Amino acid sequence: LIEMPISYTATKHDKGSKILKFLQKVHDENVTMQWLKFLIQSERIFITKAAESHQIQHDIKPTQKMKCGDEINILDENVDTSVKVKGEDLNLDIVFENNQFVIVNKLKGITVHPSENEFSNTLVNGLLHLYGREGLSIGESDIDRPGIVHRIDRDTSGLLVCARTNESHAHLKKQFEDHSIDRSYKALVWGHLLNKGSINTNIGRHPSRPSKRVTCSNSELSKQKKQNTFKPAVTHYTSLKTFMFQEKHELSLVECVLETGRTHQIRVHLASIGHPLVGDSLYCSNSQKKRNPVSSQCLQASTLSFTAQDGNRV
Repeated sequence: LIEMPISYTATKHDKGSKILKFLQKVHDENVTMQWLKFLIQSERIFITKAAESHQIQHDIKPTQKMKCGDEINILDENVDTSVKVKGEDLNLDIVFENNQFVIVNKLKGITVHPSENEFSNTLVNGLLHLYGREGLSIGESDIDRPGIVHRIDRDTSGLLVCARTNESHAHLKKQFEDHSIDRSYKALVWGHLLNKGSINTNIGRHPSRPSKRVTCSNSELSKQKKQNTFKPAVTHYTSLKTFMFQEKHELSLVECVLETGRTHQIRVHLASIGHPLVGDSLYCSNSQKKRNPVSSQCLQASTLSFTAQDGNRV
């Protein structure tokens, strides 16, 4: 079976245009730059160059400029991203490694695994560079997420454990499911948070903003539009220290221990009691957003403890 490419020819009006801009205009305005870059890196896009006796060029650069008569060819774009994700040297901070698992200190700004619109500069790319696919677990048929057992948000820094074998993956996954893994986080929040306490609510999707989460009690659950998305969540917090910001705003350094691992759990739970994370544009009030001293949430996964396959606690 021979794949037939979709072809577009550059006119004199396209001369000097960057290939990505050209493709977005002629192919599909809804297609993302990231996806086009993925197709280029996967060699699914090539150029038949009119000025060079129709020579075919595969090593295309995203910033390459078009010439009149160049023919851009796109092979079937319904490709499996899982087998195209490549290793990248991201200089990962490896805290510990053996032949069963690796503990990584993830930097803020790095997504854990690739998605349809983001396929590079993720933790998975860095792991593939260091260990290759044969040195990481496959997991539950998530071939595009080798080694990934759990996740933290892109703008949360800190510790993750990644599996290097399928046996280790299953062993670690079970501990996350039965909540026998201990995790704590450090967060900087707005306001003077007193002493310690626990937040025990359900967390689910916001009715009109899919990227946002909301809390509700069991008695309020039946009133929620997206009731099936809500799950129980428990966060224990301890206030460690209070600071003054700009001489009039109080900030608190808080340690959080999770019993569950819901999306945005710490962020939405602390916001629900009036103490959103500093820098968190999704959950801060408008006035807090205006005075945020940083551009993303101040949250770090600071400790992680689990049982290795040999029975020792790590």
